[in-house]
Amino acid sequence: MNRYVLNGTAFTSREAAYSYMQQIFRWPDYVGHNLDALWDMLQDLRGVEIEINEARAIPEQLGDYGLRLLDVFGDLQREEGYSVHIYW
Repeated sequence: MNRYVLNGTAFTSREAAYSYMQQIFRWPDYVGHNLDALWDMLQDLRGVEIEINEARAIPEQLGDYGLRLLDVFGDLQREEGYSVHIYW
């Protein structure tokens, strides 16, 4: 099982958040920077463990958008083949 570790303090802006995730998950440059594209790309990572540390920084820095971004990871947790751990 592949394991990915994210740090919420790196989510300083929407652009920074997607660039950071693109680097961590090794996604191609053409991936869109929006929640739908995030969901689609995460769906391609079956059998993974994702850990998000300092998650409270995400909504602190991105507001409501940060909450919606975290919701995507929460929704992913309910899918088979994913293990998501969010640490505040």
